[in-house]
Amino acid sequence: MHRLHHLWQRVASHETQRHVDPTGRQRALLVCVLLATSLTACQSGSRATAQPVPTAVPVVPPVTSARSQAVSVPGTSPAVQAWMKRAEPVQIELNDSVAAVGPAVAAGVASKAQPLCSRLVRAAGAVLALPPAPLPGLKEELAAGAQDLHRAGLTCLAGDAVAARAHLDAAQAARTSSEERVDKLLFGTAAD
Repeated sequence: MHRLHHLWQRVASHETQRHVDPTGRQRALLVCVLLATSLTACQSGSRATAQPVPTAVPVVPPVTSARSQAVSVPGTSPAVQAWMKRAEPVQIELNDSVAAVGPAVAAGVASKAQPLCSRLVRAAGAVLALPPAPLPGLKEELAAGAQDLHRAGLTCLAGDAVAARAHLDAAQAARTSSEERVDKLLFGTAAD
């Protein structure tokens, strides 16, 4: 406050030396300048540190419409969605039949699992019979291992638990490796 009073006196003495009486508007402007100067002086004397004024404008990502997003992500296409909806119950039945027959085959009692083996044959056949997908390669990736599962069901029906187990293992490996490729097809990322 002492500094403000000192500045006011200096300006006032300067004005009187010039023999000019400042108008009300000039006085108001002078008070504003003095207040701003004193506030800056007070802040620089305190622990407050001056923060740089940001000069860069933040980058805002472009707004995209739902239509442009649907085009860029193949799995969101209505045709692909309809096909996936049709294929979903077939895939679920295949997974359930594999889960049911697997323990019986692993225990070596395939001959006692005839209904489970028949279910696996039907489920694998239904996956193989799906119509072509509107997205090239999708059906083939989703049907990965289905041929081995069909063979596993047939060898299980024949009572050959060892061969059925080998086909189940081969199908599991094929299905696991296809999961990433299915995601790449649906989400539009290039395959490695």
